[in-house]
Amino acid sequence: MKLFAWGLGYVAGRFHELTDNIELSGTSRTIESVTDWRGRGVRAHLFGDPGNQELIDDAARADVWLCSVPPVNGRDPVVDYCIQARLHPAAFTIYLSATSVYGGNDGGFRDEFAPSDGTSPRGLARKTAEGEWSYLCGAAGRRLGVMRLSGIYGPSRNALQRVAAGQAFSAFLPGQVTSRIHVDDIVSGIHQICAGAGVVGVFNMADDYAAPSAVVNDYAAQLLGMPALEKLPPDDPRLGPAVASFMAANRRIYGRRLREDLGWSPQYPSFKEGLEACLDADMVKTPNQ
Repeated sequence: MKLFAWGLGYVAGRFHELTDNIELSGTSRTIESVTDWRGRGVRAHLFGDPGNQELIDDAARADVWLCSVPPVNGRDPVVDYCIQARLHPAAFTIYLSATSVYGGNDGGFRDEFAPSDGTSPRGLARKTAEGEWSYLCGAAGRRLGVMRLSGIYGPSRNALQRVAAGQAFSAFLPGQVTSRIHVDDIVSGIHQICAGAGVVGVFNMADDYAAPSAVVNDYAAQLLGMPALEKLPPDDPRLGPAVASFMAANRRIYGRRLREDLGWSPQYPSFKEGLEACLDADMVKTPNQ
């Protein structure tokens, strides 16, 4: 597979690690990151210059595009770049979106057939970006898969790291839950979608067990042999202003199409299995070890 990643980040890096026979190229926004990726054998390019012929050539040669670049000022910068550079999408594009496109604070399930009725600035920007990708790929007669991802965690990016680093508080609101997904399960989902002949459309990604963030943090502390974190209401000033906004959403994400149409299931069905695997992968130590 020749894959071009718009945004050589966490998901693209893990995909590269776990995938055999892949030729990876892509973009990054800093010279330091480009240099690092090139040192790992990846043809990395600095994003932004529509006259960068090497970037354009690598993107044009790819079988699959994977875009993880978030919207900027309400628009998708990669779509704008492609239009400016007159660059047609690959035969298949996977756009990594977010479940913030869904509204709801009732704790109910949202699958791919639920309305995209989110009203947060991030959710509205993601909906706009999905529409821009749909237009770009549709105009070129190319396939598009939109993966709406729940909260991503995995090796070196998880509650274990935060608790071990000294996080002392957890936001807690009775009845509020959050869906999440291990990065390795995202990778397996990408493989499933790429393998499906003619597969297009929206795919949600979440594990089997939506849970309060405080419960996840407490389990991380338990694995580390540390005490549970103090629980605070979302509007407590010690938590910061972004927490209350995040906690306003209360929904369970269900990936119906991946599971029922493509036979996918998560390797890590809940945060417990996922954090246990992260503990092994990260070799996290408690402060007194």
